[in-house]
Amino acid sequence: MGGGGTVGPPTQLAFVTPDHLVDLGACSPVLEVEVRDASGTPVAVSTPTQVSLSGGPLTFFSSSDCSGASVAIITIPTGASRAAFHFRSQMEGTFPVRASAGGLLYAEQSNQIYRLPDAIVISSIRPNPVRAGECVPAAATVQRMGVPLAVHADTTVSLTTTLPGGMRFFSDSACTQPTTVAIVSAFQSVATFAVVPVIGRRQSLTVTLPAGPSAAQEWTPRPMVRRGQCALMPMEASRGCSFSPGVLSTSAAFVVAQATSASSAPGEGQVACHFAYFGDAVYCVRSSSIVGAEVHYQVVEVPRGLQVQHANDDCPASFALSPPVDPSRAFVLKAVTNGGSQFDADDLTSYWLTSNDTLTRTELCDKVRASVLQWDGVQVTRGRVDAGSDLALSLPDAGLQVAVLVQATTSVDVSNSACSYFVRGEFVTGGLHLSRGATCASTIPLTLSYERIDFGSRAAVQQRTALVPSMAMSVDVPVTPVDSTRTFVFASNQSFAGQGAGDYSGTSFAGGLFQTRLRANPDGGYLSDTVTVQRAAAGAAAATITFYVVQVEP
Repeated sequence: MGGGGTVGPPTQLAFVTPDHLVDLGACSPVLEVEVRDASGTPVAVSTPTQVSLSGGPLTFFSSSDCSGASVAIITIPTGASRAAFHFRSQMEGTFPVRASAGGLLYAEQSNQIYRLPDAIVISSIRPNPVRAGECVPAAATVQRMGVPLAVHADTTVSLTTTLPGGMRFFSDSACTQPTTVAIVSAFQSVATFAVVPVIGRRQSLTVTLPAGPSAAQEWTPRPMVRRGQCALMPMEASRGCSFSPGVLSTSAAFVVAQATSASSAPGEGQVACHFAYFGDAVYCVRSSSIVGAEVHYQVVEVPRGLQVQHANDDCPASFALSPPVDPSRAFVLKAVTNGGSQFDADDLTSYWLTSNDTLTRTELCDKVRASVLQWDGVQVTRGRVDAGSDLALSLPDAGLQVAVLVQATTSVDVSNSACSYFVRGEFVTGGLHLSRGATCASTIPLTLSYERIDFGSRAAVQQRTALVPSMAMSVDVPVTPVDSTRTFVFASNQSFAGQGAGDYSGTSFAGGLFQTRLRANPDGGYLSDTVTVQRAAAGAAAATITFYVVQVEP
């Protein structure tokens, strides 16, 4: 249009409104035609100006709902520059609309008339149940009057969920190409896509067409992480604790368990847990049962990229792994039981990968519950070292999403120096720091097995260190908020009683055993921002616990 100045005499007509896509038989949006001068500037007419309309099978109306008699001529009144009209067609196709008036150049635009969908439905059949982290193929079908409709051109379907971040969408069935839309291709009626539920809470998947029709389907994915408490009562050596929902496959799931007891006897507090037969319970055992013990367990199920082999037995020297694993992306979660009333060297047992098909034991134990996890996208650096009281190891660089697991053994049997056996590992820039309590007997030599796990893009990891004062039973540690439905927590020291110990300055075995529990959101939401570090032994000495908060990425 012109940039100002004197308005010239009218020379032409022009459409102000864009081309339209109109449903077959429906009344079109408004079309406006305008009088302009040679420079494109609107011109107010000095006398009523009649404009003739033509357009093949189109019928024109002056009313906005195409009611009343059709018209072939519209009028631009004196002092105005525009006139408006609508059209309707009972024939599909692309048709020009021409507006002409005597003495002026005519205006023309194209408009498309097709049968457009009046509904969309989610037509795929999803598995029941759906697991968070699972890649689920999905489809949506466009319809007209309840019948699938082949669209005339590629049509975009938007994909959303009522729970922000609760689902991720992909254009391919393998869930490798992220998207926010699905496409119904020209002359087709179905859009295919795939969904990975992320948050294990009830939510709705919504598909929406550009013109507004939408459909919703309710999903309640099984969360990746379930957690609970399992109490072994006095005189009770074993217990099965059911959880719901159960896991669909124990080969894609593992248990993180942390046991505590007020007893200083290792047979009471060394508790080992594993999946029960049907995958809907955690079964925990110990060697002695005079005093009660408490277990905090977390069940983690990752449907894609995780393969788990479970080794549950009466502590053999080794387990054969079948199929073999890739040690560069595999690590071990371990818990053992041992009898006896004194905590000493024979209560420390390590299980670690000595080859790609063998899990090997050092020292003795009564029963072992171990899982070997091979996780796609994870990088594991492992080793064994002889350590004094404090040792910093130089390791190759790792990313930011790093966690550490440590196991300790010794051949020196001193039963009154429990804290000398408690070793903590933490990731530091450029390496790995291993330590035990400064007041402990550093003359007791330890052999340490460590695994540094770089989760990369498979998880977001927070390392935190809790300083638990003497006499304190628990401390709360703030963390960056995480989705509790896909987050598990473990401490670095898994020499005994699961993955719940650090370093410790006392002489009582019980004072060094902890649970690291992600605290529930008080308003019932799925986000959590606090980890409670808790033990069962009153009056215990100070301890330092390094733990890891791991939020799984599907």
